[in-house]
Amino acid sequence: MIRIVESPPGHLAGSLVSTTIKSNGTKEVEDFSIRGNYEKPNVSLRLGGGIAGLARLFGANMLFVGTLKGRTLILNNGNFTYKFQKVSDKQYQEELIGLDTKSQHLTFIEQTKKAMKDAVYLSRNVNSALVQYLKWGQERIANVPAVRNWYANRIDHYTSCLNYIRPLAESHIPAWKWQQCALSIQSDKYYRSQNLSNIRNLKEWNRKTIEKLNANLSAAQEQFAKALQMLRTSCSYRGTEGKECMEEVSRLQNMMGIGFIDENLIVKFHDTAPQVKDALDKDLSIGSDGEAHLSNIARQISGIYQYAVGQ
Repeated sequence: MIRIVESPPGHLAGSLVSTTIKSNGTKEVEDFSIRGNYEKPNVSLRLGGGIAGLARLFGANMLFVGTLKGRTLILNNGNFTYKFQKVSDKQYQEELIGLDTKSQHLTFIEQTKKAMKDAVYLSRNVNSALVQYLKWGQERIANVPAVRNWYANRIDHYTSCLNYIRPLAESHIPAWKWQQCALSIQSDKYYRSQNLSNIRNLKEWNRKTIEKLNANLSAAQEQFAKALQMLRTSCSYRGTEGKECMEEVSRLQNMMGIGFIDENLIVKFHDTAPQVKDALDKDLSIGSDGEAHLSNIARQISGIYQYAVGQ
C-alpha cells in the first residue's frame, strides 16, 4: 500500500507498506519512506528505509517514474511496472482482513503437514517397538523349558552332593576330604538368588513395556485421527489441490482403526503379550518351587558339613 500527500505543491511525501505472506503462512510487514515530485500527470518517487528489504522487493533501482491519472497510479522500475488503485480506508482494512485470513489458512496447512509428519513419526516408532517386543517375547516363550532345565539340573546336582557327603560324614571321614561339594553349594546361593530376582524383574519389565506399548499405540492412533481431521479441514484452503486433498482424506479414512501402524504387528502383539505373561508366570512358578527345593537340600548339606567340621 502507498500513502502519499502533495505538500508543498509538486512535492510528494509518504510511505509504502509491503505485506508479504510466506508459503508457511507467516506474515511480514515492511515500511519504506517515499519522497518524490509530481507534475501532472507525471510522477517520480524514490524509496528509502530498509535497504535489504528494498533490494529484495525491487532490486537495486530505488527510483520509480510513472503517471497518476484519476484513481490509478502506474509506476515503472526498470523492466517492471506496478499499478496501484486508490481505495478507501474501509476497502484497505477489508484487504488486510483478507490477507490475515489467507495467512491463517496457510498457517493451518503448515500445521496440518506437521501433524501428519508427527503421526508418521509416532507410528514408525510404535512399529519398531512392536517388532522388538515380538522378537523378545517369542524368545521368552521358548525359554520356559530352559528355566525348568536350569532348576532340574541344579536339584540333581544338589541331591547328588547330599547323597555323596551324608555317608562319608556318618562314617566320620574328615570333612576336608569331601568339603568341596558342600562349599560349592554354599557359593551357589548367590546365583540362585540372582536367577529368581531376574525372573521377577523381567515380569515387571514386561508389565511396564506392555503398558507403555498400549499407551504409545493409543497416542499414535489419536495423533493420526487429529492429523486426519486437520487435513479434512484444510482441504478447502488448498485451491486447485482441494480435490486431491479430499481423495487423500478418503484414502486415510479407511485406516482410522490403526492409522499408520502395521495392522499385522498389532494383531501379533495382542496375541503374543498374554503368552509372554503366561511364560513369565511359569518361569516364576518354576523358580519359586525350585528355589524352595534347593534351599531345603542346601540346608541339609550345610548342617552335615557344620556338624562334621565341629566334631
